[in-house]
Amino acid sequence: MNNTKPAPAPTAPTPPTQPPSLQVQASEGLWQWLAEQDVSLALTTYQSNRLFLIGRNPEPGRLAVQERLFDKPMGLFWQPETDRLTLGCRYQIWQLGNRLPAGQTHEDGDRLYVPSQAWITGDVNAHDLAFDRDGRLLFVNTDFSCLATLDPDFSFRPIWQPPFIKKLVAEDRCHLNGLAMVDGEATYMSACSQTDTAAGWRQHRHDGGVVLHLPSNQIIATGLSMPHSPRWYRDRLWLLNSGSGELGYLDSGRDGERFVPVAYGPGFVRGLAFHDRFALIGLSQLRSTSFGGLALEQRLAADGQQAQCGLMVVDLDRGEVIHWLRFGNLVEELFDLVVIPGARRPRALGLQEDDIERLVSFPGSNGLVITKPTVRRPGHTRAPVAGLPRPEPGGQPVLYQSVHNLTPDNLLPYDRMTAPPLSQRWASQPPRGELLGLSAAIAGELIGFAIAERFQAADGSPQAELISLFVAPAQRRRGIGSGLVARLRQQLDVALTTPLLRAHHGQATDQQADQAPTPAPATELFTHAGYRVLDVYQRLSAPEREEIVAFWLEQQLLPPAEAQRRVDEVCFLVRHATGALVGIGSLYPGELSDNGQERHVFYGRTYLHPSARGHVRLYLGLLQAARTLIADPRLCRSGATAIAFETENPRLMSRAWRRLFTPVGY
Repeated sequence: MNNTKPAPAPTAPTPPTQPPSLQVQASEGLWQWLAEQDVSLALTTYQSNRLFLIGRNPEPGRLAVQERLFDKPMGLFWQPETDRLTLGCRYQIWQLGNRLPAGQTHEDGDRLYVPSQAWITGDVNAHDLAFDRDGRLLFVNTDFSCLATLDPDFSFRPIWQPPFIKKLVAEDRCHLNGLAMVDGEATYMSACSQTDTAAGWRQHRHDGGVVLHLPSNQIIATGLSMPHSPRWYRDRLWLLNSGSGELGYLDSGRDGERFVPVAYGPGFVRGLAFHDRFALIGLSQLRSTSFGGLALEQRLAADGQQAQCGLMVVDLDRGEVIHWLRFGNLVEELFDLVVIPGARRPRALGLQEDDIERLVSFPGSNGLVITKPTVRRPGHTRAPVAGLPRPEPGGQPVLYQSVHNLTPDNLLPYDRMTAPPLSQRWASQPPRGELLGLSAAIAGELIGFAIAERFQAADGSPQAELISLFVAPAQRRRGIGSGLVARLRQQLDVALTTPLLRAHHGQATDQQADQAPTPAPATELFTHAGYRVLDVYQRLSAPEREEIVAFWLEQQLLPPAEAQRRVDEVCFLVRHATGALVGIGSLYPGELSDNGQERHVFYGRTYLHPSARGHVRLYLGLLQAARTLIADPRLCRSGATAIAFETENPRLMSRAWRRLFTPVGY
C-alpha cells in the first residue's frame, strides 16, 4: 500500500487556558441585507479549523456567529433538496443534516445541523466538492490532481484528470482546486498551472492558471493567477482570479475565452457563492513571502492596504462591494462559503459537546428528543483517542516522499521530528520563503524528516538552506540522513546549503547526518509481566525527553513549563513490550523539615499509566531502584540519605499501600 503521507508524530495537548475571543466586524447594513434577502451564510477556514455559521439575532444590527471545530475543513456544499451541509476535511468528508422541522427552534436557532455521516478518504487535500444530478458526491482531489468520487472499496475513485497529468501520484502537481457544475454535471475545473511535476505549480503562480472544460477535455482559458472557485451562474462561468484579487467571468472571443474582471477585493479571493443579483466572496490574508510578487500584493502596496480576511457582498449589476465582514484575529484564511436561503440563525452541533450524545431524532419523533436530562452521566467518561502503540519498525524498506504545502502551523504536529526544533526557530525568526520537506518512513512510521527553506537573498538570487534534519536514534548510521539530504537536493531547483550540518558536526557532509552522537544506552533494571524498568539517568536522548514531556502533558499532570524543567530529574522509565512509555520515576534534591530540623533528602516522584497500575511489583521495583540510585556517584549529594516519596496517584497514599512499601524502606 502506498502512503500519501506518513503518520505525524503524536503530540500532547496543552492544558486548557482561556482562549482569546473572536473579533468580528461587519458593515453597518450587513444585518439588514441578510434580513431582506432572508439568507444566512456558512463558511470554512482550514487555517483555524473552523466551520462558521453566520445569521442574525433578533436585535437589529447584531449578527449571530457560531463556530464549530473540524479538522482542516475546506470544500463546502449545501443541498437545497435535503438541507444538508457537506464539508471536506483533512482525511474525511462530513455531512451535517438539519434536524429541526419547519417552525421549531433549538437554543434560538431555526436550523440545527448535526454531524450524521462521514467518509474516510485519507489525507488527499480535498478542495471543492459537489453532488451531481445522480446524487453522487464529487470532490477535487488536489494531491492526486484529479476529480474523484467515493468508493466503498477504496479511499477514492478517480473519474477525470487533466490531459497534461500522466500519472496519479500524491504530489499536487498542478494544484487542481475548483469545480463548477452545470445542470448537475461536472463541467469546469480550475488549476494553478499545467505542470506535471511535484508541486510544479508553485513556479507558475503569477500567470500559469488555467480553466479546463471536462466534456471536451480541453483547456479553455490560460494566463490566470492562481484561479479558484469556478461557478456557473446566470449562463456564465464566474471565477476568482485569486492572485489579482478579482471576481470575473469568462467571455468568448476570437482568441478564445478571456477573463473579464467585475470587482476587486483587498485579499486573496477564494470561496464564491451567489444569491439573486449578488455574489459573496471570501477574502484571505496573504501567506508569507512564498507568495510574493503576485499582482494582488503589488496593488495592495500601491493602495497602502493590508490583505484582509473576511467576506464581501458584490452587486453584480453595478460591480460594487456593498457589504463586508472582517475577522480581526484568529482567522487569517477562508476557503469556501455557501448561502443558506430561508435561514435566520443556523446552528450546528459540535463533536465535542454533550448535546451530540443527548439529542436524537427518528421517524415520527417530530423533531429532537432529549435522551437524558443530565449533562454528564454518573461514571461516564469519554473514550480515549483511538490508536495503539505500534511495533518497532525494522527489516522493511525505507520509503522517501516529498511533503508539500508546509507552514509553521501544519508543522507543529511534527515538531518532535525536527532538529533543531522548528517551533523555537519560528518564535524568533518567521519563514523567509517556501518550506519544502522530505520524509523517510518504514511501514508508515515516520523515522526521518528533512526540511529546507527556499527564499530570495538580499541580492534577489534564489537560495535554499537545510533548516532541520532528524533521524530517529534507532535508525541512525543506516544512511537515512544522507538519503534525505541527497533526495532533497534533487527536488530543489537551486543549490542546497547545509550550515546546519556544519554547526553540529564541523563539516557539511551528508553522511554526518546519520552520525549524531547519542547518549549511552539505558540499563535494564528488571522486567515484570511484559514491562521493562530502565535506568535512564543522564542517558536520555532528545526524542526521549520530548516523549516524556508529551506523556506528562497528555496525562494532564504538569503544565508545559514545569514538564520541560522536570525532565532533567527523570531517572527511570517503564516501557511496555511494544515500546510504549507507561511510567516515569524521578528524583530531585530538596529539604524536609523533621521535628524543626531541616534534612537533606531526595524527593522521589513516580507515575504509572492507569493501564499498568495493577502491577504492584512495578511500584516496588521503582522504589527499590530509587533507594539504590541515591548512593550512585552520578546522583551524589552530601548528607542526603533519605527519600520523600510523592506520587500523582493518590490511592498509593492509603494505609494498605503504605504497608506494601514498608519492606523496601519507606
